[in-house]
Amino acid sequence: MPLTLPPSLVAHLQDDSLTLATLWQIIRVDGLEYFYTDHDMDITFDGQIYKAGVGYDRSAIEDKGDLSPDNLDIQGILSSTEISREDIRAGMFDGAEVWIRIVNWNNPDGGAVIRRRGWLGEVKQNNLGQFDTELRGLSEALSERLSRVYTPGCVADLGSMPGDRATAICGRSMTPGIRVEAQYYEAGQEMTIPGINDLVFRASLNAPTGTNPYDDDFDYANIGDVIEDGDQRWVAYEPWRLEATVQLFPTPDRRVFAIDLVSTRLDADPRHFDGGLITFLTGDNAGYSRELKYVDQDSVLVSECFLYLRMPFDVNPGDRVAVYPGCNKTITACHTKFDNSINFKGFPHVPGDSYLSNYPDAKR
Repeated sequence: MPLTLPPSLVAHLQDDSLTLATLWQIIRVDGLEYFYTDHDMDITFDGQIYKAGVGYDRSAIEDKGDLSPDNLDIQGILSSTEISREDIRAGMFDGAEVWIRIVNWNNPDGGAVIRRRGWLGEVKQNNLGQFDTELRGLSEALSERLSRVYTPGCVADLGSMPGDRATAICGRSMTPGIRVEAQYYEAGQEMTIPGINDLVFRASLNAPTGTNPYDDDFDYANIGDVIEDGDQRWVAYEPWRLEATVQLFPTPDRRVFAIDLVSTRLDADPRHFDGGLITFLTGDNAGYSRELKYVDQDSVLVSECFLYLRMPFDVNPGDRVAVYPGCNKTITACHTKFDNSINFKGFPHVPGDSYLSNYPDAKR
């Protein structure tokens, strides 16, 4: 398809002297936008001010006709007022959408040439204050694997539910919905009761279609109790998602810190949170999540969190966090830990690599 350019820009490109500038528009996954130009002065285009003075270097832009990925390497200098090191470390620019346009800086309203559109890959920072990344073009999507992978382990993300942007659905919600009267619940489904924040209730029997009366025993239930609710039977469990507060002791660190987490599941299985997730609800790290290496319950009221990667900002006493369990993706954990083997998205009986060499010895 031929490239169509605005008439005024075509006329300028035919001149002997050109006054061209490159405009960069970066849209982070959280919707925050940045506008830059390689010109020595700010340029106003399409109602946005593209700021000058932000240094960056890019490889040559190459257009390919064979549908192979047309990627572009980018190296830039961090700006303390625009792109912070904390945001880089937090991964806020990973996967950001990028538009590269060329305009006549003498007449920005004369139109622009869209030179490239794509998404940033993983942004990495070095000790010199520079960041390196790769701009992945639209044809990069054509190289993604769409077929299903046959593996003994589960390929679903823990807690993914129908409607989520996930290739496989776990089906075990970390935040179950509120119980609805007269609704049919199958064995294994979970729900919560308004006002009861420290318990989640799992159906242990399939109930026939019909009205399920609300039982007052929910208000007095404890972990392990069985509640008969009309035709439905429920068992009370500790919620999967637990909230806690960062404590003053030991001295908080971005990777190791203490929280007032008390979990009966942690008492039964010290490795319950291995590979889980911690999400900050308040404080400087609000909205950021990190994978848990493990959680040690040092005393009755305090647990110590160890993360694989540091939080982008300082962790302070009083910060509220949400903690989620880990899943090792095996059928055993899916059945014994989450009672969710019916939704297991793996193939535990698929033969391994050794199966290829398991054949009769012809010499015998």
